[in-house]
Order: sequence, then C-alpha cells, then structure tokens
Amino acid sequence: MKNKICVLYGGASAERDVSLSTAENILKNLDSEKYDISKLEITADLNPDWINKLISLSPDLVLSALHGGIGENGAVQGLLQCLSVPFTGSGILGSALSLNKHFSKTLLRSAHVPTPDSILVKSPISAAELEEALSKLGLPVIVKPNCGGSSIGVKKCETKEEVSGHISCLLEKGENCLVEQYIDGKEVSCIMLETPEGLKLLSLMDVNPQGEIYDYSEKYISPTPFINTSELPKFMWSMIEEIGKKAFNALHLKGYCAADFILREEQVCLIEVNSLPGFAPNSILTNTLKSLNIPLSDFLDYLIAFELNKELPRLM
Repeated sequence: MKNKICVLYGGASAERDVSLSTAENILKNLDSEKYDISKLEITADLNPDWINKLISLSPDLVLSALHGGIGENGAVQGLLQCLSVPFTGSGILGSALSLNKHFSKTLLRSAHVPTPDSILVKSPISAAELEEALSKLGLPVIVKPNCGGSSIGVKKCETKEEVSGHISCLLEKGENCLVEQYIDGKEVSCIMLETPEGLKLLSLMDVNPQGEIYDYSEKYISPTPFINTSELPKFMWSMIEEIGKKAFNALHLKGYCAADFILREEQVCLIEVNSLPGFAPNSILTNTLKSLNIPLSDFLDYLIAFELNKELPRLM
C-alpha cells in the first residue's frame, strides 16, 4: 500500500512565494508510483479550513513546503504533533529557535559556535542608544528582521542614518530587527543531513552574489544561480562541518537544515541556520543536490523514509 503524502504549502509570511515555488518543485519530483500524493494550501488569510481538510486527508506524512511565519516557527509543527501526523523537518523547539535569530545566536554562542555580534531592537531607539550600539558593532552593519528568511528585508547599512531608517522601516512593519556586525568575507552555505553514519555535510557551496549581499532577487528571481561547489581546502570543509554539527545540535534540529557562513581568512562565522531550506530551482539545497548528481526525487524519498522510520535509500 502506498504511503499517503501531503505537501503543505502557502501561509501568510513574506516568504509565501518561496513556499509556492518549493511546493511546485516538490510535486514535480515526488514519485506518484510510490506515494498517494495530495497537496494542501494554507491560504494567505490563514483561514483555518485547511486543518479540517488535513484531518480528512489523514496523511501518513506531511512534507512541509512552508517557509517563514507559522510554517517555520513551530506553530504548524505543534499542530501536526497534536494530530499525531509525522512531518519533515525539525520539531517545535528546533523550528522556533532557528527562526528567531536573536535566540538562535544566543544559543550558538553558549555552544561556542562563532557568530557575528548583534543587538536585538524591539522598539524605536534614541540617537544615544544607536550611537552606543554602533560603537560596539562598528559600521557598516547588517540590519534584518529577527524572524525572517530568504534575505527579505536584509540591508547592509553604511551610515547611522541608514541604520536608523531601516530599523524604523522594519519596526513599522511590526517586525523586531537585528543589527548585526558586518564581516567582509567569503560566503559559503551547506546542507546538513542526518544519516545512519551520523550528521553529515552533503557539500559546501560557494555563494558569489553580484551585489553586496545574496539577496532575495538573486536567490529566487535571477535566471542564473550564483552558486557552485566550494574550492576551499578540505581542512576548511572539515572545520565548517564541525561547526555545522554543533549548531544543528545546539538548536535541537532534526532531519536536515541549511547553514550559512562567512569566512575571513581562516576564521569561520555562522550567520544563520535554516530549518526548512527551500526546494526552489535556484536554492542552495537544489544546487547542492545537482552538484552531487542526486535526483531531487531520491532526496525526497530519503526525507520521507527518515520520518517514517523506514530503510533509508542511499543518496551517494
């Protein structure tokens, strides 16, 4: 009998379009000969009808194509757990911790994982408070939403006026923001995957943005991905893998994740961890699989088998 797999997507976060793209790519690559496949949208107005539909579908597993908001902060994960429906990705705690950059960085520092210094801003700050913050972090800085992804709302700010203006912009949208030390270095990303042999770095990818940061446009709109397998020496791969493992465990993640790093000379800083990396055509995950000649369908088979405690297919 085929397992019933429900692809859950949509939601109301700023990453809704990324979720739609992820879902589309997943549905193209799920094997209908192996699974009884359904799809279920959480509408942009968060109409709760989807919950009754999910219950009526009674899937063996939810394959999550959600990004940001309730789909990635532990809320949907908590509901699925209450309904005793297995799902791909991390659980309630890991999802909540990794989406909240301030809390995740606090935990990472306690686990001795190097990450750029930062300050959480919840409400408008005075000129004196801003001066004090920038005296610790220096200029330029990165200002970004505290609970967001896909580089939406991320901006490199060169002056106090830019910092103040972007903080105000994010706060007006109801978002707490993070003011983070800017490190001028090489950006790399990797996918961490739980395997029978333990937690493993699949491949290390160089990110070569055309602009100063790898923004939403380059991630999801540009027809050309600016990502390729890293040519860093193997000792750097090993160093990054160990830091990735520390972060994965510190944040109580499960199954798989994406981790983004900045390298300056031989110093490695973890920027952030994504508990539900996207399957969009230009994503880090999709390009990693391509670089390893792993069909996306095989990777999806792996995630499903992992969550259903079945024999795991070999990926490489």
